[in-house]
Amino acid sequence: LAKVKQMEGEPSYVADQAVAKRLFGTFPYGRPQNGSSESIGKIDFADLLDAKQRFLTADNATVAITGNYDKVLGYRAARRYFGPWLKSDRRIPSTFRQPDPPPTALLSVPSPKADVSEIRYAIRGTARSDKDFAASKVYAAIIESRLRSRVPSVNSDKVFARMTEHILPGVLTIGLSAFRNDSANGKVEANDHVFKALNDPITDAEFTTARNAFTAEWTKRDVIGMWLDIDTFKTGEPAAEQKLADEVTIAAVRAFADRVKSAPAASVVVNTPAN
Repeated sequence: LAKVKQMEGEPSYVADQAVAKRLFGTFPYGRPQNGSSESIGKIDFADLLDAKQRFLTADNATVAITGNYDKVLGYRAARRYFGPWLKSDRRIPSTFRQPDPPPTALLSVPSPKADVSEIRYAIRGTARSDKDFAASKVYAAIIESRLRSRVPSVNSDKVFARMTEHILPGVLTIGLSAFRNDSANGKVEANDHVFKALNDPITDAEFTTARNAFTAEWTKRDVIGMWLDIDTFKTGEPAAEQKLADEVTIAAVRAFADRVKSAPAASVVVNTPAN
C-alpha cells in the first residue's frame, strides 16, 4: 500500500494509468497492475483465500521424479503430498468483452505535483503472438527517435514511445513531460509533434537504426524467460523466436504504421490547474 501510494504521487504514473483507462475502459488492461490505494485497502483475508483456490492449482501439471528410489514408496509420497491438489481443467467462461473505441477528446487530469505536467497518447497495439509483434517494436523505436529529435532539447529526455504487448492486443503509449516553468523554447506542441511523427513516411535509415536497436535488446533476453514467453503467449518455435528481430522487414513496419494511423487514440494531459 505504501509503494502504490508513492507511485500515485508521481505525475508520470498518474498519466500512464489515466490513458490506459481511457483506452481500455473497464477491460482489465485498463486497470493498474498493482491495484490502487483504494482497491488494496478493501482486500481482506477471505479475498486471499479465494485467490489461492482460484489460481494456485495444479493446472494439469506433470510431476517427474527421478533417482534411485522404491517405486511404491515414490507413488505413496506423491499421493500424500500432491493428492489434495485440485485439477484446473474446467473451462473458465469469458467475463470481459473487448473494449469499445476510446473517446478521442483530450482528458485533463489534476497533477499530484505542482508545475509538473505529463501528456500521454495511447493506441491499441499488438498481441505478443501477433505476426506484427516485431514490426510494432521497431515502429515504437522509430516514433521515439523522431520525437526526441524534434522536440526542444530541454524536453527530449522526457519523451518515450513504448509497445506493451499481452496475450491479447496491448497498447502503444507515447509520452511527453514538461514543467510549468519551462522557457518559451522548451515548451512542446505535443499534438503537432505526435501527429507528424505518426504520419511521416518511414525511411530506410530510420528502419535500419530502429531494427538494430530492437535486435540488440532482443538478444539480451535470458533463455529461461524466452521459454516462459513461448509457453505463456503461445508463440512460435524457439528458433523462430531467436530470429524474430533479424527477420522483420520495412514493409511490415510500414504496414503496421498504416494500421496505427487509422486507429482511434486516447489522449490525456496531467497538469496543475491554473489559478
